[in-house]
Amino acid sequence: MALLDRIVKANFVPPGYGPKLKVYDYWYNILVDVLNDMATDERINSGNFDSRPMLGMSPTTTIFMEDFVDSYGCLDLALANESDPAATFSEVADRGKWLVTIVDSAGTNAETVMGKPVDAGTSAGAQGGWAEFRTCNADNDALTAQLNGESFKLATNKKLWFETQFIIEDVSESEVFIGLADTGTDLYGALGVGVQNHVGFMLDGDGNLDFSIDEGGVQSKTDTTVNFVDGSMATLATANVKHKCGFYWDGLGTIKVYVDDVLYLTKVDDASTITVPDGTCLSPGFTILTQGNTDEALFIDYIYVAQER
Repeated sequence: MALLDRIVKANFVPPGYGPKLKVYDYWYNILVDVLNDMATDERINSGNFDSRPMLGMSPTTTIFMEDFVDSYGCLDLALANESDPAATFSEVADRGKWLVTIVDSAGTNAETVMGKPVDAGTSAGAQGGWAEFRTCNADNDALTAQLNGESFKLATNKKLWFETQFIIEDVSESEVFIGLADTGTDLYGALGVGVQNHVGFMLDGDGNLDFSIDEGGVQSKTDTTVNFVDGSMATLATANVKHKCGFYWDGLGTIKVYVDDVLYLTKVDDASTITVPDGTCLSPGFTILTQGNTDEALFIDYIYVAQER
């Protein structure tokens, strides 16, 4: 983005001439300084989503936003599977907006998919659509949801932004992936390897937030040093309960990773130990997997993806 010039005598008044009118250059120059600061702000131009997500984007940017405000088809997964072609979530392929895969080893049917404010509005910070995704209650039971259709790609010369905000009910009993991935029924995978071809955030049952990149089975997984603690809708204001996690692909081989509007990692495709899946179309999705004999929940505020066409 080209920067603006401040008004000074050298660029405003031709040599040997005086201005015909008084120019209030002081306030103009303050405005120019602010605009120039915005044009060079790392947070804006690298896709940190710090309250100004559209700045720096192409006018032809493709944008996907799931805020989980629509409860239609969400509360009764069985109904969505059988007779509701407009459901938000469904276990039947291409029936709902999101394809849901449930592992219920004990057959207890304790899973819950709920796309609406989960505390009925009693928490001041929960308005606007938080969703609860709860597993069944046996070890290694899981719930995976992925948007139908692979509509996003970390393509060359095409910038991409991803952001989400979420809560883990029990960090020591939950394994989680959330991000962009190739189509799969388990986006976390054994020991957090995920599906081949993915970019996103992982928790391995220890609360430590990792960032994982995989292309064709070559995985690079790095600890962001950010830690989650146990949380719920009732504890939204507690430190480290919810975190805003995002990444920015510059289209030239670099991914920058942000947590709560702070840059934590910069990952560069070196064609060896770090390989970005830039040749594969991906889709937003997430998995929560239990590590114990109780049901566990993942609460998601929103998932946001934007990409230049």
